[in-house]
Amino acid sequence: MEKFKSIFLTGLVIASLVQSYFLAYSSPKFETVIQTDYVQSDVIGTQAELADVLYPDTIILHSGDNGHTVLPLQQQFYNMIYTDFLKTKLFDRLHRISSTDVNTNWDYLRNHSKGIELRFKEGIPLHALQNILQIKEDLPLDNDIISRIWIYSTDTYTEEVRALFISDTNSTVYEAGKVDISATNVNKFVGLGQYLTPYHSSTGNYYLPDEDIIMARMKVPYTEFTADQLKQNLFVDLSITRFLTETDGTQIYTDAKRALKIKNDKHWISFLDPVSTLVGSTNDVKENLLSAVHFINQHGGWNGTYNYSKTNSNQLTGPQTFIFRQYVNNYPLINDKTNNFGYIKLVIQKGVISSYERSLINLDEKSIEKTMAALPGGKVLDNLILNYAKKSEIVSVFPAYEMIVLADAKVDLVPRWAVELKDGTNEYL
Repeated sequence: MEKFKSIFLTGLVIASLVQSYFLAYSSPKFETVIQTDYVQSDVIGTQAELADVLYPDTIILHSGDNGHTVLPLQQQFYNMIYTDFLKTKLFDRLHRISSTDVNTNWDYLRNHSKGIELRFKEGIPLHALQNILQIKEDLPLDNDIISRIWIYSTDTYTEEVRALFISDTNSTVYEAGKVDISATNVNKFVGLGQYLTPYHSSTGNYYLPDEDIIMARMKVPYTEFTADQLKQNLFVDLSITRFLTETDGTQIYTDAKRALKIKNDKHWISFLDPVSTLVGSTNDVKENLLSAVHFINQHGGWNGTYNYSKTNSNQLTGPQTFIFRQYVNNYPLINDKTNNFGYIKLVIQKGVISSYERSLINLDEKSIEKTMAALPGGKVLDNLILNYAKKSEIVSVFPAYEMIVLADAKVDLVPRWAVELKDGTNEYL
């Protein structure tokens, strides 16, 4: 019996030595695990920097004799003034002043001083302006929101130029102590207004053309994001993603934490990723803006020209909503209450995105069919506004495109006068 145990133990030792030899000196063969749920990652849209989506929606030239001209986005004189000139000039020693220190009222300033007024569709955090203008010094991180920059010459006999950075309500005003711009520069650019359509305004809140505005009506082919593209860009592991369809046809993909809803009849998606943040934690609007741009870069990209156009940025704590408006042919796409088109919407808190919405439609702007159309100006437009039921709620009036989806994979972009109301909604006149 003892002899049998010795032989058995000797056999085990020899087997162990042989196994150790093969483990040490043999080459293992790995089998490839194929995950059929994954699809090839596609680059859907283009990438953008923060400066690419922060720019003035309009530039207003004030002639000093009650004359005004509005320069639409990205047109020749707009680019000459903003892109080629103002973005290269230095604004130094910004300091906060009382609005009463401007030494005049706003109506007098716009009607009797020669100046250039930059208006942003949505207010920009003061320290985020350093992404688009030459502002060298450190700026306070206090969430002051700037909606307008007004550069004007004080009188016709001196070279003094003032540059004011103004909030929505005019209650917060910063002034540049040193401006790398002369009165001659201001007068030259203001003089361009004599070649353009004159505008008028009773309050200075918005300006209306004295003549009709000529715009292009366009038919534009489009493609749409596919479900595979969206899943690949929004989910980390597709192998655990599940699919279901709601009674209205909405497709839902979920990994038990995140959810992607695709409304094909509305050409719209919404993506929810619930997050937890510290209660009462303070938001930094610039930080959230940077996070929004980065998230879109990584999750679908920018399928066209967009401008930062809406937020509840005055909300210092809790989730903040950001909207980037799409522009075609230099005018915004404005959706009515029944259709969601022309914008990307995100909800963010402390740099973390919890909600992401956008259109499925990708416009092919290289294959546009154009016909010319006219938006009424002068007395006709004045009467439209006079008879508008919500005229007391109007914040701005502007030319825009209404997008109508056609049956042949094209959209009809129809020029319309649009208004923005105090609650942030848009409507057509």
